[in-house]
Amino acid sequence: MVSELLNDSRDGWHENRVKELYGDYLGDQICKIPVIHNGPNDKLIWFSNPNGSFTTKSGYSWLTLKHIGYGPHQVFWRLTWKLQTLPKIRIFCLRLGHEILPTNEKIASIQSDFDSSCPRCGLEKETLIHALKKFPMARAVLMHRGLNNNLFEGDYNRCCDWIEGAVQLLDKKALSYFITVLWNIWNGRNNRIFRGVEEEAKTTWERPASLSHDFRIFNLLENPVLPRKSEDKA
Repeated sequence: MVSELLNDSRDGWHENRVKELYGDYLGDQICKIPVIHNGPNDKLIWFSNPNGSFTTKSGYSWLTLKHIGYGPHQVFWRLTWKLQTLPKIRIFCLRLGHEILPTNEKIASIQSDFDSSCPRCGLEKETLIHALKKFPMARAVLMHRGLNNNLFEGDYNRCCDWIEGAVQLLDKKALSYFITVLWNIWNGRNNRIFRGVEEEAKTTWERPASLSHDFRIFNLLENPVLPRKSEDKA
């Protein structure tokens, strides 16, 4: 338990105990982590339920799906590594699925006094769905070249649910482009908040084309998965 590693006043680490358990180097790194006094209490989260709460039904469903080889969002996790795009964008897609990008709503769930509202519109909480789908600029980017309107239907709470819905509408190439556009929308959001720079929807939409070019160059430089057979010359 973490509480056993804190000092008697619970305002810092018990350095000798931490270093005794984890060694000098790792113990020193742990002791540099600040102890938050007014933060939320730790609690167990069940990832197979959107609300994070364990129920008998969700547990039974998870065991059944695992038994037949399909876990929650299995389609999402499998398609991530098949995306025809740069590795860093695949990592971005994984972070989407785990809902760990630092939106204001995510930061507020860790820091109690943090404002969870959208820093751009201030009208609702800045969830990932809000930042990448509902926010007017994000929607303008996605609609710039007439994406399938069905992508905007449905009231999703998690991005992995939204993307799994997109899988049923887009082919592999279009899906890879779609995820790359989402990556650019996220970067555009960061540029607006931290640099005060607002890009046009057209610019955000067209940037994946250059990234696709970089992806092709990357694949030409990397070794193939299977080595080519040498041809015997007559």
